[in-house]
Parts: sequence; structure tokens; C-alpha cells
Amino acid sequence: MRNAKAEDHFIMSTEEAPRGDLVAFLNGLAESAEALVDFGFLEAETAPAEGDRADADGRRPPAFLRSEDFLPVRGVSYHDRRANVSLSFVVPGSVALPDDRPAGLPAEFPTRAVRTCLVVEDGRLRAERLRARISRPELLALAERCGVSCSEPDADGVVVLNLASAPLFAAVAGEDGMLSGQGFVEDAWSLVGISAEERAIRWHLDDDEERPGAIAEQYGPECAEYLAGLGVTDAGYRPPKSAEAAPRRASGVELVVKFRDFSSLPSAAAVDRKLSAIEDDLRVAGRTRKRVTPSEDFVLRRMDAVREKKAAMAPGEFAEWSRGRLAELAADARAIRRRMSATRLAVVAGGMAFREWGAPCGVSETGPWPRAEVALIDRDAHGASGEEGAPAVE
Repeated sequence: MRNAKAEDHFIMSTEEAPRGDLVAFLNGLAESAEALVDFGFLEAETAPAEGDRADADGRRPPAFLRSEDFLPVRGVSYHDRRANVSLSFVVPGSVALPDDRPAGLPAEFPTRAVRTCLVVEDGRLRAERLRARISRPELLALAERCGVSCSEPDADGVVVLNLASAPLFAAVAGEDGMLSGQGFVEDAWSLVGISAEERAIRWHLDDDEERPGAIAEQYGPECAEYLAGLGVTDAGYRPPKSAEAAPRRASGVELVVKFRDFSSLPSAAAVDRKLSAIEDDLRVAGRTRKRVTPSEDFVLRRMDAVREKKAAMAPGEFAEWSRGRLAELAADARAIRRRMSATRLAVVAGGMAFREWGAPCGVSETGPWPRAEVALIDRDAHGASGEEGAPAVE
């Protein structure tokens, strides 16, 4: 990882700001289906050392065999607490199955896996270079505008992109050189609302329209259950939880927003169970000690709104509307997370402060949200772990 100083990566004024930045270029890569990144090279540059993934009985998950090296970028993701930026990929390949597999299953089962490469960690560049095949001149022009230098293509058409030559974010502050704390809290509260609406919509979707998965249709339900035990489903391959590497202790610097009475956002199913328990208590005993919490009521109101919308629709219309609405919410969430990531980078790596408090942390009580605390937490300094300081949205 490159241990560069923060000022190497930040442009603090509109006069100095380039026409783009590193993250803008990474988003350009993700939006271009014709740009192919050397995934193996990037994974080797960014992957942390993994511990033993054996489960309690000493069994290890099946090996995933990648079938292609150059892949399109699936998307750019941002951490909800830390100044991290990642690239995600859908990696085609196969899983080597044990000899005692059920009859009818091949020795190597074709599947895919979603892999994420951490490019920026805690405001510092983790991967300085990318190898890629870029055929569109517009993307090369974007690289130049964003300050990403590029080598001449080799005999296979592969170029080497120097990510270290570009600023991470062209973080433009106000005339006072500070960031908007109110805007940061507003974005965090918007994510809480988006998450609640997503949960409400998915809860109301009809399960009876679901068809058996492709694996079950082709190989039968018993084979599908066996593969699922190894981590292979229609969604792709993911090692079973019992075989996943032990989580690392929380570390790094986090910039979080904590809303009063919203330490976590419940699922719609959990809210529905709570309401049923209250109704049962009232019916049987005539009283109850159970109460709907503010966060449960927040989700419940969205469940009621979606229920009313569904009731007003013709059969079959709700599923189509849900797909469109969920896509809109996902796009809104991506835009918000990108803005918040820019602020996290500016605070964590750039040392900037919020205008309202003259510091990188403070309290906001002016807005449609409950009391909000913006906290800067150094996990390494305090040895913190667990949920302390975690935001309301996963």
C-alpha cells in the first residue's frame, strides 16, 4: 500500500481542481462494458493475506478455478464507515467437487463468484496500477482528464494505468475551506430511508411466483441442496460461513453518523413479527409490555405505504413496479454513497473539518431526523471492535 501524504491526493480549491479524479475514472471503467481489467493482477495487488478457511471438522471449501483473466468491472463500491473504495467483479469459473459427489454432477461445476478488490483503504492508495484492455478512445480521454497516466499498449493491446498519478477525489470545499456537516447528515438519513423502503418492498413481493432455481431444475433438488452446502447456488459461489476466514479485528479510521434510537434498522419481517406478538398479547391478556420502537415505526410506515400502493394495482403490476422502484432506489443510494465517500476521504485523508462544528465531528439536531452524532473513530488507537460507532445503515 502506498503511504502517501494526504495532500498528494486532494485538490482543495476550485482553481486547482482537475476536471476529474481517480474515482471518476474508476466509475468510467465500471460503466464501459468494453473495458476489461486484468483481474488476477489487481487481486494480487490488493488481496490481504487470508487465514485458514477450514471449518471445525478440518474440512476446507472447494477450490474456485477462475476461467478468465480480463474482466469488465461490475461496479464501484464505497464503505459506509471508512474511507475505502473498491472495484467489484463477476468472475466466471468452476468449483472442483469431491469424489463422493452425488451422481450426475460433474467433477468441475461451472459457476461464478463475486470478488471485490480494495483499491483505496483508509484514504490511501492500495493498488497503484491496473492492467487493462481499453478499446474506446473516450475512456482513454477520461483517464487523461482524471490525471491517470497510461502506457502505450503492448502486443496484446494491454495498457498499464498509473492510478497513483491521479487525485483520489477532487474534494471541493466551500470558500471557507470546510465541508458541510448538515449535508453529510442529510445524506446519511436519506440512506436510512432508502434502506427502509427497500425492505418494505421486498417484504411485499409475492413469493408464490418464484420458480425453482436453475440448478434444481437441471440436476434435481437433492443435488441443488448438496451444492448449496458447498456454497454453490444459482447466485454463484460463496464459501459457506463455517469455512470463511475469521473476521479481522476492526481497524482503521471511521467517520460515522449515529441517529438516536436508530442503532440498527429492523427487517420488515421482524417488524411484522413484533406487531403479531403485540396483537397476541392484547387478545390473550388484554395488555402488553411490548412497544414499537422508533426504528420499527420508521419501517412500519413504509410497509403501510407499499401495502396501499400494492392494493391499488392490478395483479402482476406490483412485481413490475417493484423492480423499477428498487432499481431507482439502488441508483440513488450509489450516488449518495459516492458523495459521502468523497467527504470521508476529505476528512480522513485530507484532514478537513465540517463548517458547522469547526471539527471533523459534531452533533446535528436541525433536520427531519432524530438527534444525529457525527463521530470520527480511530479503531487502531482505541482498540474498538464490534458495533460501537456503527451507522444505522449496513
